[in-house]
Amino acid sequence: MHFASSVTPHPFNDITFLIIQAAIEVHRILGPGLLESVYRACLIYELRERGLKVVAERIVPLCYKGQIFDAAYRVDLLKRIMNGAPDAALHSKKP
Repeated sequence: MHFASSVTPHPFNDITFLIIQAAIEVHRILGPGLLESVYRACLIYELRERGLKVVAERIVPLCYKGQIFDAAYRVDLLKRIMNGAPDAALHSKKP
């Protein structure tokens, strides 16, 4: 059965599909019960196999009351989607 979608096609939908597809593949092969580091390594591999540019364990500065904390936040996985350089968008957001 095919369900019609009212969602307009968008690049984020394609990226989301690839990420979910990769996560399901990792879980299907490895199953439950392993350490997070194992799943992360395999997920990174699967995402890169699908042509996605992924950065792991990226340290992102945090701005709090005008004070910059350089190593306050670490992103597990970051998918580069904005012309290959999302850093400007990350750093411009204030909590």
